[in-house]
Amino acid sequence: MMLLLKEHTKAIREKLDQMRNSRYKVFVLCGSPMSGKTTLAKEVCNALKGRYIDTTTELLPEIRKPVLGAYSPGHFVRWIESQLEEPEQVVCFDEIEALVATFGEQGTIRLFEILKTVEARSVAIIATRLESIVARVAFPKDRIYFLSG
Repeated sequence: MMLLLKEHTKAIREKLDQMRNSRYKVFVLCGSPMSGKTTLAKEVCNALKGRYIDTTTELLPEIRKPVLGAYSPGHFVRWIESQLEEPEQVVCFDEIEALVATFGEQGTIRLFEILKTVEARSVAIIATRLESIVARVAFPKDRIYFLSG
């Protein structure tokens, strides 16, 4: 397991290095439940001195507070961008399924369409099991890493 984790970490680091000069810096780590997405995301962040964010504990409590209007994919993208503070930093957003479930299928599709074109100084890794949505919006294949479970 540890050897496999190191191989996946190396492969993702290579992909992220290729993205450093790209204007679009959102990378998607896809895998089924229990495939090791969270472990791998944490390992990559640790190896690159990045920041790991569990969306369910850092964002969901905030959006559950009473506010006017609904929380939308655009709000989530703005929150992601607000977390990408330093140039060349890697930030992983994990456990987004609970949040995107509130958007519905069309809202989730819209989110990944927006994420395809986010320009950032830092690299955002989105860890998700929503492989079908990622494929449906034709997310660039060079910015996706599929992890089988």
